[in-house]
Amino acid sequence: AAYSFTSKPVATALRDASRRGVKVFVLADATEANKAYSAVRFLANERVPVRINGRYATQHNKFMVVDGSTVQTGSFNYTSSAAQRNAENVLVVRNAPAIAAQYDAEWRRLWNEGAEVAPSY
Repeated sequence: AAYSFTSKPVATALRDASRRGVKVFVLADATEANKAYSAVRFLANERVPVRINGRYATQHNKFMVVDGSTVQTGSFNYTSSAAQRNAENVLVVRNAPAIAAQYDAEWRRLWNEGAEVAPSY
């Protein structure tokens, strides 16, 4: 789940993981669908399932659930500014299936509210 998502390294890593057979799904704030440098459009065009959630003023979540037992969360947007210019925080919780399940349930709720981003080509 992402608010702002323009990081090329993260987007290409997710695309590559999807190509290897890893199940990858991306949920982002609705404003990401039409931004010029958004990874949302890139990933949708690469056939990674992407939805945008416009139900809220801002879908401001920033978290990942990996393999049902790892959660990455914090203020860190998936952008180069977050990686290189901003004061950000990130927390990775490993081997915590109960915590991952809570984040997964929230992600699924947001995903179910979302609208699919169809490939442009």
